[in-house]
Amino acid sequence: MERRIQMDYGKASWFLLLAVVNGVIADVLAHRNKKGWFILLHCFIYTVLLLPLFQCMKVNLVWLIFIFFSHLIIDSSWESLVKFIKGYVLKEERRENKTDSLVILFNTYFEQALHVIPFAVTAYFTFIL
Repeated sequence: MERRIQMDYGKASWFLLLAVVNGVIADVLAHRNKKGWFILLHCFIYTVLLLPLFQCMKVNLVWLIFIFFSHLIIDSSWESLVKFIKGYVLKEERRENKTDSLVILFNTYFEQALHVIPFAVTAYFTFIL
């Protein structure tokens, strides 16, 4: 039996774009406190807000579990990673302004970039592979 190759790059691109926009909006709306059960609530809200997109684009809802746990892992370990960057990687850099600017830049953009990876994996396995 021959396997049908799907490869719908257009759908994958739209899914990725809409998932990232939805994820950023959900992150802004639900990103208050990253401690205790609030982080679970944040990840739950983040995931639930993606549900309409997944249903409209006919993405298997099992991928929402993947999105939930990847978001939970990134957000729960983020503070430790920033402390590591501040304490060890930027150890030689003692000027406050430069160190703080690098950490803020890292904190803002790199975290959001990490959140795109699960969406890209979902899009790849749903529409490309």
